[in-house]
Amino acid sequence: MKLETTIPMAAREAEAIAKALGGDKDSKRSRTSLSANDDGLFVNIEAEDPVAMRAAINSNLRLINSCLKTIKVIKNA
Repeated sequence: MKLETTIPMAAREAEAIAKALGGDKDSKRSRTSLSANDDGLFVNIEAEDPVAMRAAINSNLRLINSCLKTIKVIKNA
């Protein structure tokens, strides 16, 4: 199974998140890559089965959301 999507955001935020989460990309049943492009954060997830795909999507969305919240706090400090 494969998922590819771009999450719209500023290029600078996308670069920071891709760098921050670059080490959290592989597990036994899924592989994730994150990269910044002109449109935002490109997310590519490959999984062996639907359960692994769901877990990988949920984990990555939570991590990306945490990064976005942290960036917002830093900007408003």
